[in-house]
Amino acid sequence: MVIKILSLFLILLISCQDITSNQDLEPVSSGEIMFISLMNKHEIILADKDGSNQFAITGEKDAIDIEPVFSGDGDKVIFSSYVKNSISRSLFEYDIKINKRIKITDDGGNDCDVSASKITSKILFTSDRNNSHHKFNIFVLDMDTKKIKQITQTEDNYYNPQFSPEDSKILFSKYKDGLYHLCSVESNGSNLVEYGTSTIYDGNPKFSLNGDKVFYTADKDLFSINLDGTNLTNYSIDTSETIYSYIISPIDFIIYYSTINNLATEYKIFKLNINTLEREVLKETGKSTHLYLSDCSSDGKTILYCYNFDVFIMEIINNQEINITNSNFVDCNALFWKN
Repeated sequence: MVIKILSLFLILLISCQDITSNQDLEPVSSGEIMFISLMNKHEIILADKDGSNQFAITGEKDAIDIEPVFSGDGDKVIFSSYVKNSISRSLFEYDIKINKRIKITDDGGNDCDVSASKITSKILFTSDRNNSHHKFNIFVLDMDTKKIKQITQTEDNYYNPQFSPEDSKILFSKYKDGLYHLCSVESNGSNLVEYGTSTIYDGNPKFSLNGDKVFYTADKDLFSINLDGTNLTNYSIDTSETIYSYIISPIDFIIYYSTINNLATEYKIFKLNINTLEREVLKETGKSTHLYLSDCSSDGKTILYCYNFDVFIMEIINNQEINITNSNFVDCNALFWKN
């Protein structure tokens, strides 16, 4: 729920500052990181890891661009976009190598909640297309053929679809009859497994590195559960904290998460070993707008996070952090380039 509210809040903010435009220029950035900025409008920015050479890959007139992800091969950025006052959203791809933006869906519905396979050209998204009651189902799009297949077929709402590491399963949250359901299906939509229900949103579900378990947040805590529904584990240690965001390191058994205390006066970032439950404080700060973890580098040595609406990068070995946007505007949803 925190993630959904944050996304809606960011869309409503307005800011302004110069940044390199994209459509008639060659990219000046290595594309080591990507983030959303509201400096001029809702733009997606590529930049070097130190924050230099910021380059807007979007910037169409009156467009609001959200939910960017890198394709599995790292050559493209996939994102959802809509024009102000429009009743529909479409998916776009931006080819980093040739600096070209292409619309890839145009159904008249709302296409959103984008995620990409790490090993194939497929992406997942949710959409209310083909549904007279505007319920969101899950679809898979093959970026090579541009063919779209509907995975779920019910009158429920689905959120946050994610491929397992080998693309064999899809993890998602479902809302039905006032309850949230954390579920998975085979990649063809068969064999639905439900891991439990809650009146509180089971947010930001993610597969473990080897795909044998699922992580998610519910209420104040971080949980994992095996794919067969056994071994439910709560990793929350301090009842005075709410886990605000988390990312999974490519190093086995390591998770990073941010917390806020019950008085909303202190944020912290922790490094947690999920086997031993030993944790280390990497950052602590007083009252802020937010502290949201967004990504971990492929070598596990650095993390990206958004703090007071700037993007920061931290080296884990020495806890050294750098503000790579330093704009005093809204910068968020930062990701590392995966190649």
